[in-house]
Amino acid sequence: MLAHIQGMPTPIRVAYKDLAIPDVLTESAMYCLQKDREKRPASARELIRIIELVEKEIHTAAKAKSATRKTPGITQGIGLEILVGLELVQTWNFRFQITPR
Repeated sequence: MLAHIQGMPTPIRVAYKDLAIPDVLTESAMYCLQKDREKRPASARELIRIIELVEKEIHTAAKAKSATRKTPGITQGIGLEILVGLELVQTWNFRFQITPR
């Protein structure tokens, strides 16, 4: 329990080595999980801005990647968006001590 309170969680890029997780997603998730309140997003508005930035970066990367292939990587883009959503829900639950039903 003490490690959970004091230590930082494993970055998602390290925990899911087999997935191509963009830097912006890893950095954003770790930013949201900071132990020091002053180092986390200060408001829902800031969190939304972060989510929009991550989404933009993922779509830009997916477009660049699909431009070099004949088949667009739609499935991979959706998978990353789901991963972003799950990470944000976990962050929200941890921050506000919400337990799943």
